[in-house]
Amino acid sequence: MTATTSDPVPDEEVLRRHNRLASSMQQLRTRAGGADKARTLLVLGGILIPLGIVLILLGWSGVSHTTDTFEQTPYVVSGGLLGLALVVAGGFCYFGYWQTQVVRAVRRDAADIRSIRDSLQHIEELLAANPALTGNGTTPKSAPSSTRRRRSPTGT
Repeated sequence: MTATTSDPVPDEEVLRRHNRLASSMQQLRTRAGGADKARTLLVLGGILIPLGIVLILLGWSGVSHTTDTFEQTPYVVSGGLLGLALVVAGGFCYFGYWQTQVVRAVRRDAADIRSIRDSLQHIEELLAANPALTGNGTTPKSAPSSTRRRRSPTGT
C-alpha cells in the first residue's frame, strides 16, 4: 500500500481561508428571510384581529351600562374605534400573508412550466435530429417492412 502525505497547511493559512469564507458568506443574499416576514404577517394578523374584537366588546359593554352620552363617548372612542382599527389592520396583515402565498405558488408553477417547456423542446430537438423516430406514418427506408398480412375486419 502506498500512503499519500501532503504538506501540512499552516494554521495561519487555514485561519485566513476560514475568515475569507465567513466574510463572503455574510455578504450573500438569500431568500430564506422571506418566509419569516410572511409568517410575521400571519402571527400579527392573528393577534390584532382578536385584540380588536375584545376592545370592541369592552367598548360595547361600557356603553351599554350607561344612558348618558358624555359617559358613552370615551367607550366608543377607546373601545369601538380603536378595536375597529385593530381588526382592519389585522385583516390587512392576513391579506398580505395570503398575497405572499399566492406569489410563491405562481412562481413555483412558472418554474414547473419552464421545466416542462424545456423538456418538450429537448424532445423536439431529438425528434428533429432523428427522422426515424417521428412516427408520422411512413417507415424509414432503413427499417425492414413488415411481411405479416393484416386480417380484414371480416376475418379473412
